[in-house]
Amino acid sequence: AVLVTANAGVDQTICGNTTSMAATFSPASATGQWAVYSGAATFSNSNSATTVVSGFSSGSNFLIWKVSLGSCAAVYDTVKILTDTVLPKIVCPTNVFATNTSGQCSGIGAWTLPSITDNCPGAVLTQISGLSNGASFPVGTSSVSYEVTDNSGNTANCSFFVTVSDDEAPKIICSGDLSFPND
Repeated sequence: AVLVTANAGVDQTICGNTTSMAATFSPASATGQWAVYSGAATFSNSNSATTVVSGFSSGSNFLIWKVSLGSCAAVYDTVKILTDTVLPKIVCPTNVFATNTSGQCSGIGAWTLPSITDNCPGAVLTQISGLSNGASFPVGTSSVSYEVTDNSGNTANCSFFVTVSDDEAPKIICSGDLSFPND
């Protein structure tokens, strides 16, 4: 009698959305095939024990490694792929206060970029609304928002305000003496 075995590999917790499998089987003449038991996944080659897998749903994904050999009953093993579900953290600067540029109805808004952290490397900071750092902001209050996105697609946002006040006194420009004819 031939003993057919299937080993889908060890459970994985991944940062990002792609991993390589490490399944094994015996005997060497058997064939294997990956399938999704629950969650979502896309296999680069569902018949390869070491296929690259991507497209996981957030959280737990269970994959089945099925090994077949001729008329023998197929054997199965499962592996759990847990994608990162921890939200990144973002801290925006405090609200910014500026005065107008002399002779203008606007002033420069400048700040330190938000700080970001995540349990996985590779988080990316993106400004999603408002004028850019160092731009000329109109007198009044404007909102600026940022978003951090990690390799697993988890996001967090923060916002702050840039307030430009017009502290410049108005100026009157006189054109000199005026004379009017008297009738």
